[in-house]
Parts: sequence; C-alpha cells; structure tokens
Amino acid sequence: MLYDEGLAAQPGRLTVQLLGPVRLGARQADIILPPKVRQVLAVLALRSGSVVTHNTLITELWGENPPRSATTTMQTYIYQLRQAVNQLGDDGQEFDALRTVSPGYALKGESIEIDIDRFRALIKRARVHLHDSPELTISLTRQALQLVRGDPLMDITLGQALIGSAVRLREEIMNTRQLVIDAEIRLERYSEVIGELYELCTRYPLREWFYYHLIDVLTRTGRRAEALAIYADLSRRLRSELGVDPSQPLKRLYLQILNGDERSELTVFR
Repeated sequence: MLYDEGLAAQPGRLTVQLLGPVRLGARQADIILPPKVRQVLAVLALRSGSVVTHNTLITELWGENPPRSATTTMQTYIYQLRQAVNQLGDDGQEFDALRTVSPGYALKGESIEIDIDRFRALIKRARVHLHDSPELTISLTRQALQLVRGDPLMDITLGQALIGSAVRLREEIMNTRQLVIDAEIRLERYSEVIGELYELCTRYPLREWFYYHLIDVLTRTGRRAEALAIYADLSRRLRSELGVDPSQPLKRLYLQILNGDERSELTVFR
C-alpha cells in the first residue's frame, strides 16, 4: 500500500478522536469521559488553536436558557478535562494542551493530534493526485477513511456549536467516498467497485452520484438489465419520497443505455 509517512500519527502524542465516538487518548489508550466533558472536548477540538469563549461553551451545553450554576458547572467540566489530559502524560510529565486564554479556553500545542486534521490533510493530498496518480489518491483516501469509526460525534448531545459541524463532517466523509470511487473508475476497475457502490447506495439512498456511477459501471460490465432496474427503482423512490424526477445527468445516462450508445469515455456527474 502506498503510504505518506509525513501524515502518519506520531507516537507519544495526545489524540482526540471525533470521527465516531468522541475519545481522548495517548499511547494506544483511550479515556472515556463523561458525556458533558466529551461535549466540551469536541467544541474545543473542532476549534483547535482558537480561543473558545465561556459563552460559547455555556450555549453549547445548555442552549439559550442556561441554569444559574452554568459558569461554575462548565468550569468543573474544564477541570475534569484538564485532569484527564494530565493523566495521559508520560512519567508524570503533563501535556500542555488545554490552556486558559481569556475570555475562555484553547486546545493547542505540539503534543496534540486530532483525527479530523489528519483526515483533511490526507484528503487534500489525495485530491491533488487524482489526475496524475489515481493509485496514490486511492491509498491516501482509504487511509483517511480508516480514521472514520462511525457517525461523527455520535455519542454526545449536539448543541448549537456542534450540530453544524456534525453535518459538515458527514458531508466530508461522503465526498471522500466519492473521491475513492472516482479514482477507481479512472483506472477502469469497474467490476471491483460494483459491490462498494451497492453498499454506498444503501448507505446514502438519495445520493444520485453513487447511483449514477453504479448504473454506469454495471452497463460497462455487461449488466445492462440490472442497471436499468436500478434506475427504475431510484426513479420511483425519488418521486415517492421527494416528489422529484432523477437529475438530467441520470436521465441522459438512462437514455444512452436504452439506445445502446457506446460508453467508451469516463462519464462525468457533478
């Protein structure tokens, strides 16, 4: 497998995992924090390097009507998080990662690694090589997807500061799955991606991009009737659930298949 050592996780660092259950760890060991402390950790990690104000944390935890004890309780959560961070240090040496910076707190430092940062670094590099080295794109993209352990932030309550971030992360993961399929198709690995595309169509039942490419590669591999059946099923689902017809690219693909047009060039769906 092609691998970029510069993007590998470094040993002896504090890790924050957000692409799935929220976890704090080091040296291959995770600490499962209380739910509210995990929520605070997620807000700080998503804004790593920036100051998160007291008001932002209070609004995230309790919305627009916080209790009178909100400030004190929030500070207790910060204390618990700081204790957990310090607990993960080597031989009594504390991680200098969670800092008090007026008017709030910041999670930063050379000793911390956040899975989202590594995920995005891998994908940025993968996109650069899509045209000149699809093999490298596939390797980097699949390394990024190995960091995904479930739905982002899946085990915490999502307040105002986190709900938009969770939506964005889900979209980034879905786009990453598209990127690896795109690279595989550029290498004409049609038969190899059919199973993966079926799985993705099930996972994202209204995402036309995955259906388009499943229908396309089925046709390229001689499974025309199967491709047409999938189009018909998707068309019924879109009308039933959303009241819309398939997009124009899908309709054109459908007509090409019906008319028996040659499909020798890479198709494009944007």
